[in-house]
Amino acid sequence: MRKTFTLSSAGFASLALLLSSLLGNGARAQASTLSDWQYNPEESALAFQIESGLKPTYFLLPNPLRIVVDLPNTNLQTTQTDRSFSGDVSRIRVSEFEPGVTRLVMELAPNSVLQRGQVSLEDLGNGQWKIRPLIEASGRSPLNCSHPPVPWSCP
Repeated sequence: MRKTFTLSSAGFASLALLLSSLLGNGARAQASTLSDWQYNPEESALAFQIESGLKPTYFLLPNPLRIVVDLPNTNLQTTQTDRSFSGDVSRIRVSEFEPGVTRLVMELAPNSVLQRGQVSLEDLGNGQWKIRPLIEASGRSPLNCSHPPVPWSCP
């Protein structure tokens, strides 16, 4: 004898809620961890490692000029959260921006001018990443064009 089950719309909604809750908790349990980062002043490069398959995102903020890097699905587990430097990068701060998102902020030295590409973000493999500002040499125009062009285009 075969039994069939029917699921009312309320039962279906309860089942969906239960599954999403279980899946959501599983995702949080498998979050990557940022336990350390390194800064190389010769390259002005910040290196860090997160779980392989995750991709950091970044954006720029002005006054002072900063590169903000968000590490998705990553928890912060380091005591090294704020360091000052001399050179192109004056300060690096690390914090948990929101649950599951760790944020790295690279504050650039005053009067820094970025090249056209602005930032280099390199995937070194196995979850290792390197990010660095592309700083113009002093005294050079960031576009290096012979006449005033339309922004970001040179003949």
